[in-house]
Amino acid sequence: MANGSGDSFLAGVILGGIAGFAVGVLLAPKSGSEMRADLLDRTDSAREQFWDRTGSAREEIMDRTGEAREQMEELLDSTSQRLDEIRAEAANVASSLRQRVNRNSSSDDEEMPVMAEFESAPRSEDEERA
Repeated sequence: MANGSGDSFLAGVILGGIAGFAVGVLLAPKSGSEMRADLLDRTDSAREQFWDRTGSAREEIMDRTGEAREQMEELLDSTSQRLDEIRAEAANVASSLRQRVNRNSSSDDEEMPVMAEFESAPRSEDEERA
């Protein structure tokens, strides 16, 4: 069922209920003033129920929004921590590779000119911090 037709059906049900209620009240064997007072009381009651329900729905939405926000913050924190761990691991691997290159280049400087160039290459800010 398309969303628009569901909305039309719901609007028809609501309007039909209101029309049926109005006809029932108008055909009831009460005087005009009694009927108006009864109609006013029912309208006030319906209005109070509406505001109570919307208020509780609003509170529930706020609670769920807060919960979702907390979950997102926890996920962001854990992701940030994991990213820091990965950066530290990468720095350790890079450091051990440099040490291997240094050991190899000190024994074979003439045989490995590429390694000497690798050591003299500029480093990124993350590598310099490590």
